Amino acid sequence: MAENESKVLKSLRLKGLKCVEVAKLGSNGETGTDWVQVGDTVPDSFVINKADDTTTEEFIEESDAAIDEITSQKGIRSITWQTKNVHPDVFKTIAGGEFDNLAWAEESTEEAKELSVRATSMNGIQVVFNRVKIRINGDLNFQKSALAKLTITGKQLAPLLSSEKSFKIIYPEGTTVSDFSKA
Repeated sequence: MAENESKVLKSLRLKGLKCVEVAKLGSNGETGTDWVQVGDTVPDSFVINKADDTTTEEFIEESDAAIDEITSQKGIRSITWQTKNVHPDVFKTIAGGEFDNLAWAEESTEEAKELSVRATSMNGIQVVFNRVKIRINGDLNFQKSALAKLTITGKQLAPLLSSEKSFKIIYPEGTTVSDFSKA
């Protein structure tokens, strides 16, 4: 390659949210496969955040600059989204509880559920969490000017199986990866 030539990385952008789905973990802790779409997601409400790692810089007397940095705890990913879907299936799937005689009843212990979560972008990129501890905030309003919204939050947990990945991004079929390791 000539000295003035440079490679340009291909561009693929994650655009918009097509759907958010949840699934029960497999019997051995594998990522769920029986995906259920939550639906009616509030625009721009699906967010993935990762807390900073907890690190300590190591110094020596002979230098003002750190000679190393030690990570004592990895940052945890969290997800949040809102839905306007208040169907009993949403409550039962995400929060548990009981549905009987046209009434949903919250479980008395309000224990968070562990589910797999998958978010798919409008252009087919999927973000998949193997195991997330999910909580539902059932704040409801009865306003004339707005529909009720449920806020769903979750914290990524370590997989139960060593063969599972806790977080992965799956690209649409046909996406290629260039080998820049030889550049």
